[in-house]
Amino acid sequence: MWWNRRKPECKKFLEILQRSRLLDKAEIRRACRDVKSKSLEELCTHLVQSGVITQWQCDKLKAGRHRGFFFDKFVLQDQLRKDDVSTTYLAIDLETDEKVGLRVIFPFDGGSFTAEIVQL
Repeated sequence: MWWNRRKPECKKFLEILQRSRLLDKAEIRRACRDVKSKSLEELCTHLVQSGVITQWQCDKLKAGRHRGFFFDKFVLQDQLRKDDVSTTYLAIDLETDEKVGLRVIFPFDGGSFTAEIVQL
């Protein structure tokens, strides 16, 4: 891959980013085209400042997480709050491109996660 020329931590980060499906390979290549440094921090700063990913997503990706960025038709942008029964995220509706608050409710008794739109 074209990112093999980067430092190992950058290479790993870009592989995790691709696995996350937040961006496809072509989008990653375009987003990284202007990055001269091979430092992971500078790469992340560039991606966040250019609006390609959010700081929350970047932190999760740096921690090695490639899952948990999507729920149904929403892409999760930031964690706003968490309590005993749910986590509320800033999310983008992939159908309308609208920013919404999305409260994801934890399953009880082996059920599945559910979600509801909440007022921001």
